[in-house]
Amino acid sequence: MNTVKNSKLRGIKILLINDNPKEYGGAETVFLEEKKILKQYGIKVYVFSFDRESKKSEDEYIYEETKNIFLKKLSKFTFNYRIYVNLKKYIKSIKPDLVHLHMHHKYPLSVLLALKNQINIYTAHSPAWLCATGWAVTKDNFESCECGITWKCVNRKCIPFLLLPFYYFLSKIWVFLLNKYITIITTPSKFLKNIFELNKVSKKIIHMPNFVDHREFRYEKYPEKSKNVLYMGMLVQHKGVHYLIKSFPLILKNHPDANLIILGDGKEKKSLKKMCEILNIQKKVKFYGRVPHHNIKEFISESNVIVVPSLWNENSPMVVYEASSVGRPVVGSKRGGIPELVKDGETGYIVNPGDIEMIAEKVSYILSNPSLGDKLGKNGRKIVEMFLSIDCFTKNLINLIYSYIV
Repeated sequence: MNTVKNSKLRGIKILLINDNPKEYGGAETVFLEEKKILKQYGIKVYVFSFDRESKKSEDEYIYEETKNIFLKKLSKFTFNYRIYVNLKKYIKSIKPDLVHLHMHHKYPLSVLLALKNQINIYTAHSPAWLCATGWAVTKDNFESCECGITWKCVNRKCIPFLLLPFYYFLSKIWVFLLNKYITIITTPSKFLKNIFELNKVSKKIIHMPNFVDHREFRYEKYPEKSKNVLYMGMLVQHKGVHYLIKSFPLILKNHPDANLIILGDGKEKKSLKKMCEILNIQKKVKFYGRVPHHNIKEFISESNVIVVPSLWNENSPMVVYEASSVGRPVVGSKRGGIPELVKDGETGYIVNPGDIEMIAEKVSYILSNPSLGDKLGKNGRKIVEMFLSIDCFTKNLINLIYSYIV
């Protein structure tokens, strides 16, 4: 980092805003790591987020959410005066030089309105209110969708007819407020950048990939004797893990000593375990539940291939960054930003979403050729070091902040 630039940034105040204050998904990983990065440059970092219990400290304000489910959902679609006033007061008290907004799906209008007259960077982690489900696929058959709230959302069973007006007007107001109050938007994937541009978000949008701490997720030698297939993520339908499980009997035909490791939790867990019993593969599939982020590297290191079988249009899944950083090949769906991270035939393989035979074929091919798995993994590590490391992200982030602060 340029020492002159570093000295000019030292002591400035940045407010980070995110729905959740702790580990939950990829957006939270980026949000929490950014907090550490900014502090290393002498920047005073403040955080505003939401949780079940209130917390106020010198540099953090966790707003206590209502426990009334109806009121909580109502605040999602309407203006919540209390949230607006509390965030506005917090901004006035700390006087940030810049606000970096991450996930704000819980109370979008209340948060955006409070950001008036600030320099605001918004990092989009999903289509958010441009899509009724946030998945950028149809709910009836998981076909890719260009987003935008219209009658098609009802026809495709994405939302009930009675909720269409609420979603429509919220989407229009959200886009209006983005264009009015956000200074610049960053998207971790080119796919998401295109979605925003197609839906009349007129603010400047730049593609800025996520990152992985390549020193923490260091390269590990490829395990040639084991045959472990790893899935990491929520156990919900749109993540496509049920197709991976259905493909596993085909994988076991060629590799009877293979194991499927599943990390994560979700409402489909019980049905997925039942599916394993029906397919008679329950002894070959291990469910570990939700694992703390600092323990994930160990599971990646012991795996031969990581599978991302998503049906929805993922933005820029952190699991790919982490797997590639450790030197493991990835088999991922041709959805959203996944093909931007998984170079077909170079760092892994791209498969059609929901294609059981294709998943089995690519995974089996890697398990049959340890030298290939090693080569694909090493290629992935090189790409991480060149473009997706924490150092690359830090340089881009600091340059972006500097351009608006100084």
